[in-house]
Amino acid sequence: MANGKQSESRAADIIKNWIRTRYTIEFLGTWEMIHNPNFNVVEFDHFRMQAGLPSFVMSVSKWVEKTNAIEKSMKRLDYACKQACAGIQVKRWSMVFLLSLYGFVCMEAQELKLQGTSAEELVPTGWQHQEATGDLNHDGYADLAIVATSNDKAHLRTRDDGYVYNFNQPILAIYFGTPQGTFRLWRQYAEVIPPSVIDEMIFVDVTLSVTDRGVLSLATETFMSMGGYATYQTHYSYRYQQGDFYLIGRDQTSGMRNTGEMETVSENYLTWKRQVVKDNMFEETPRRTERWSRLPRKPLEKLGERTL
Repeated sequence: MANGKQSESRAADIIKNWIRTRYTIEFLGTWEMIHNPNFNVVEFDHFRMQAGLPSFVMSVSKWVEKTNAIEKSMKRLDYACKQACAGIQVKRWSMVFLLSLYGFVCMEAQELKLQGTSAEELVPTGWQHQEATGDLNHDGYADLAIVATSNDKAHLRTRDDGYVYNFNQPILAIYFGTPQGTFRLWRQYAEVIPPSVIDEMIFVDVTLSVTDRGVLSLATETFMSMGGYATYQTHYSYRYQQGDFYLIGRDQTSGMRNTGEMETVSENYLTWKRQVVKDNMFEETPRRTERWSRLPRKPLEKLGERTL
């Protein structure tokens, strides 16, 4: 028991010393910015400036509380270090080993590769994906956006006729280009793109593109095979500015397959104007109406704050 307590105490000291260095803070912050859209970058920058100073003290709980880091991964790191210390007699753990250990315990949240030269290299074998390229962050290098869907069998369902429903939720990943011609993961989103199959009667198609001006375009089309006549097509426009992607426009067209009624609502969050157009696709001479109004001004919505 004494040896166990001593090993646990030594593990706590190792983690405490490791997590207060500048290299570690930068590593943890980079990982969180890639995988955690709720990460508090302001607190991270404060810790990064203080890291390495004699007066700087850090702990796993403090890091999670102040930066809104992913608590599950940090707890797994803490547990893994203590377990390893109990079974390995070492005088000093190297930085490389601890960073490798952290990368290992965080693998659950990392579905795509961090860096590569093409979407085929970045996306796991067997996954469905679509891609779009363009200069998203306006640095002169081509960037890459990917929507990839896992083939996890736990979320697949096969009909009697052999058709397979894939209920896995797609991942949206943004890769920024480098001068070396590679793509480096900037951030990935696990809950932005809806599954292609909501249930066995509601389907969603997603189209990904990048405009000539570097605007990220995401379009969804919802279709009901039974139980309703409505169809929906929604187009979202996101622009990279001030270090993140912000929603600058949204257009939604809804239609009724039984009556032919159509309505398109267009909202521009740069001019704060809203346009509503109504017509009927079954009428030989559609009675088109158009109405404009102003939207209340509010902070722009970031990519990742809603499921499309």
